[in-house]
Amino acid sequence: MNPEKATHCKEICKILKEALHDNKDLNLSLKSGGKHAKLTDGVHSLTIPSSPSDRKSAKNFEKELTEFVKKLRENEITHGAHE
Repeated sequence: MNPEKATHCKEICKILKEALHDNKDLNLSLKSGGKHAKLTDGVHSLTIPSSPSDRKSAKNFEKELTEFVKKLRENEITHGAHE
């Protein structure tokens, strides 16, 4: 699934494109499910606001996405240290 199909909100779509491009090493993918799409690494996922009425939440989504990627990176470091 591509960012355009995941959301109708241009701001969130742009944030998603950048996140997927900048974090290729995390193997993130988009999955559709019901009313919302999800960004996932297979274990953890983040719900993506998909409707145009969610424009006001673009900043919140950017903040949530930053925290999500940070958490994934911390998990990656933790799991890498245990191996």
